[in-house]
Amino acid sequence: MAKQVVGLKIGASRLAAARLSLNGSAELLQVASEPLPGGVVSGGEVREPEALASALKDFFGKHKLPKRNVRVGIANNRIGVRTIELSGIVDPKQLANAVRFRAQEALPIPLDEALLDFQVLSEGVDAEGVPTKRVLLVVAYRDLIETYSRACREAGIRLTGIDLEAFALLRSLTPPQDPADRAERSALVAVAVGAERSTLAVTDGFTCEYTRVLGWGGATLTAALARALEVEPEEAERLKTQLALDGDEVPAGLSA
Repeated sequence: MAKQVVGLKIGASRLAAARLSLNGSAELLQVASEPLPGGVVSGGEVREPEALASALKDFFGKHKLPKRNVRVGIANNRIGVRTIELSGIVDPKQLANAVRFRAQEALPIPLDEALLDFQVLSEGVDAEGVPTKRVLLVVAYRDLIETYSRACREAGIRLTGIDLEAFALLRSLTPPQDPADRAERSALVAVAVGAERSTLAVTDGFTCEYTRVLGWGGATLTAALARALEVEPEEAERLKTQLALDGDEVPAGLSA
């Protein structure tokens, strides 16, 4: 029987989810989205955990989303991502210790306040025959992750994973590739524009080489349009949805 997974995005202005069936390949079964009251989540941080838990419970109930096997994506600059190189390490326990040691050097987050995860991207040997590993390292502040986890738990949602939004963004846009097949790699820059903030992600075709959460989003553009056109924010929001970066057509009532 195919396994079903729900991907959950908690933004500043909306909740969104995608339900997938995993059976060798992923099949999209359902998408859902609902507005989230302002101030519940701001700057990538949960400001009102109880309100978020209530909104999540209502959201999952309204759209009949399963509350098991849920993965939530987070975008926040209090999460650090680095790719590091290690050599001469074979034992898994030694690898974990080496990664923690390098994390203290590579990322400005005290480890006693952090949650750390890593993934070996590739293995090889150097010119002297010493084993080498290329490792993707992710470190996040513990309180940031625990606040999201607690809100989901209070809503009755069972999380199976917490993902960096940039990783999910790149996976959705790039097909899986063999890290050894460099000829098939193609670089990609992806930007997901949210209400308050936007996620920038850069990949070499295999892994996320760089990611940053930018302090602007769709609301920034709405405010700029409102100022430039001297209209109310609601009207600027309506105009924004009619505009595009391609073509020369101008919506009715808007001067070029």
